Amino acid sequence: EEEEYIPPPVEPRGQNQVADSRGTIERNKRRFVEEITKIRLDTDEAENDRRIKENKEKDQRYDDIQTEVHNSYQKNIQIDFTWEELEEKEDCEELAQEIEMQKAKCQSIIQTKEKLIKQFQDTLKGKDAEYHKSLETQSLNIDKLIEIMRRQFNAMRDEYNTQLNEIEAAYKKEREEVLNRNNEEINKLFEKHQKTEEMFLDRRTKDEAKYADELENLRSSEANDQQESKIKLENELQTLQKCMEDMKAVYKLNEEKLDFNLRVLKEREDHNKTQKTNMIKRLNKLKNRKRKLEEDYKKENTKLKNKNIELTNSYKRITLQFKELQKKFRRFKKSDERRFEEIWFMNQNEVYALVNKISQADRVIHEQQLGIEWKPPTDPAFNNPDLKAHVSQTNQNVSVAESQGQSKLDIGDTQSHLTGAEKTEEGKIPISKIKAVFQLLIEEMPYLIEDKIELECQNLDPRTAFKRRLDAVRKSLDITEKTTLYMLVNTFYEYSKSKKIEDLNEDNDEEKSNENEIPIEANDEDEELDIEGYEILDVLRQFQQRKEEYLSNAMLTGNPRSKKRPTFQNEEQKKELDQKAENYIWQKMTTILDERKLSVWKALDSAFAKYYQLLVDRKNLIEDTALLNTQNEELKTLLNQYLHAGVNHELKIPPTQVIRLDM
Repeated sequence: EEEEYIPPPVEPRGQNQVADSRGTIERNKRRFVEEITKIRLDTDEAENDRRIKENKEKDQRYDDIQTEVHNSYQKNIQIDFTWEELEEKEDCEELAQEIEMQKAKCQSIIQTKEKLIKQFQDTLKGKDAEYHKSLETQSLNIDKLIEIMRRQFNAMRDEYNTQLNEIEAAYKKEREEVLNRNNEEINKLFEKHQKTEEMFLDRRTKDEAKYADELENLRSSEANDQQESKIKLENELQTLQKCMEDMKAVYKLNEEKLDFNLRVLKEREDHNKTQKTNMIKRLNKLKNRKRKLEEDYKKENTKLKNKNIELTNSYKRITLQFKELQKKFRRFKKSDERRFEEIWFMNQNEVYALVNKISQADRVIHEQQLGIEWKPPTDPAFNNPDLKAHVSQTNQNVSVAESQGQSKLDIGDTQSHLTGAEKTEEGKIPISKIKAVFQLLIEEMPYLIEDKIELECQNLDPRTAFKRRLDAVRKSLDITEKTTLYMLVNTFYEYSKSKKIEDLNEDNDEEKSNENEIPIEANDEDEELDIEGYEILDVLRQFQQRKEEYLSNAMLTGNPRSKKRPTFQNEEQKKELDQKAENYIWQKMTTILDERKLSVWKALDSAFAKYYQLLVDRKNLIEDTALLNTQNEELKTLLNQYLHAGVNHELKIPPTQVIRLDM
């Protein structure tokens, strides 16, 4: 078979020329934008320099004004003081000279102020000239900007025409190359395939029509792009002209504002002069008044100082006497307390070390020797190394044991008519109600819980955290008995029940008249707490009133279970109770071993003595056995040396052949 003819590729001259033209146009645009940006940057730099210079001049003017105000104030004070001195002089010649000097000073103050005013007026005139100069500069910049924009527009228009011509030439050249390639291809095909001439002729006609359509489409698209670019540039020109008009209007408005500010400043200057005159008159009046008040103050101050000196001397004398007496008392008291604490802590450390040693020995005997479980002492006195802290905890227990001789309070046994606590079966309230009340208190009144407990509860599981919070709320509300606990729960539910009844009665009033009103009571079986957060304080007040009534009635009826423990009436009773508590603690230290444990210790001591003697005898026998083994080894070593001696080889029958030893 003949190889298929592959025409050579045609370089896309049109597309390459379009890309080059676009790059050229973009470079020209960038150059034009840089020229316009340079004008703006130069204008901004000039404006920045002008503002820096203006700020420096403003600070200088402010310093001049402050200096002038300070100097004028000092000179005015000096002149006023001189005028007061002149009023007392009687010599006419000297008075005339002093008056002339005063006039000269006043004239110098006026000249200084006029000089400062003239300086500000010159500065204002300079500002006007600078403003006109800036307007001229801006006008020149705008004219220059317009000239550059026109030049840029003409250059861009020429550049677009040039690039379009080059693109058109490139496409024409590309078309010629395509036509030449097609002609060559047709000639080759005619030579190789004479039989298919008509078919290739039709294909050539179709290709020419296709290429013509593509060329026409390219021409039309390029013409549309040129028209759009032209319209875009015209719109940008119109936008820039509009911006120029806006800037002119802004500059005109700023000029009017500056004129208005100048008029306002002049009016303020006149007003300040009038105010200054009035203030000077007022200052003179206040000076006279100050002089009179100072004289009155000096008289009264002298009188009060004398009285204060007398009272101060008396106070110092009494204070010194009191301090000396107080120092003596504190010294003797500290000495006694220090000696007592030294003796106390010495005995306390010795006793606690002995108690700890006995406890450890008892634990070893139970666990290691007897093989039974050992239980530590349950009394906190044996586990607390600070006996003084334990004494304060046992004060109340000792006082109650001596005065009443009663056991712990039975919290559940109370009088229901005094508490208002309506008991359920077996004298208890459902746990769900108690939990609901405390849950409401924890959510609505978190300040009843200490911050330390709240932080600890964050790391605990919900059940344990709720128990800790519940105990904290009970402690805050001083709930130590079941009676007061039931009283709190019933108070909350009674308040909720009354609120529900009121709501139901109000609804009933809307449906029925007042004569046929039938109040509806709430159902106790499925009762829920209906209390808002702001109503909890009212409920707690009712609970506190009920608790106080209950305690007062219990005291009157002589119920010892509701009576509070008596407080100390004086220091002597407190010391006596502390002494009893200390005696109780020291006596308790002697009961670390009861009679049963002591008999066990004695039996173990006897058994261990026999066991120890047995071990000693066994040790002696083991030592004797070890000594015999040592002697036996030495004899074996000596015999071995004799048997391996060199003289044995000279014998016809060596001993080693006769004696067989297991060495």
